[in-house]
Amino acid sequence: MPPKVAAFKKLFFDRAAVTGPVDKAFVSVLSKFGAFVRRAARSSIKKARQMPLSELSDEQRAAYKRRMAIALKQGKPKPKRPLAAAKPGQPPRSRLGFLRDFILFGYDADAHSVVIGPALLNGRAGAQALEALEEGGASKTPQGKRVQIEPRPFMGPALAKEEPKLPAMWASSVKG
Repeated sequence: MPPKVAAFKKLFFDRAAVTGPVDKAFVSVLSKFGAFVRRAARSSIKKARQMPLSELSDEQRAAYKRRMAIALKQGKPKPKRPLAAAKPGQPPRSRLGFLRDFILFGYDADAHSVVIGPALLNGRAGAQALEALEEGGASKTPQGKRVQIEPRPFMGPALAKEEPKLPAMWASSVKG
């Protein structure tokens, strides 16, 4: 008597039983990876510091001394020195915290990938500024003046720092 179809079905794997846990693990691992990269990018952006007097240009030093004399004359606290920008090649410095606070991540179900980066707050101009900040290049100021920006990457180094951890995240991530 030939074997029945039911006996043959037991020899094949159940597609739903395999793909369900794999899809769940995929979302979990990529979401965790997105959170790690976001944390690394956020922690690389430090608060802007005041420039030491030795780093001020002659013009900036003269303006600071004028403000200092006026404050002393009026009995007000001494003024703050200008904030120092990050050196090219180093992550940008945060003045208000918007860049650092708006680095987000999300799982894209359609592309089966994770998207990590700063949220656009200023439309197309903001996208150009973020690209110029990460890779360098020309950008426009709010007044319409074109400026050349040296790269101050923060997302690329964060990804490079966390990428070696990805294989370990996949290990034993599929639980059936």
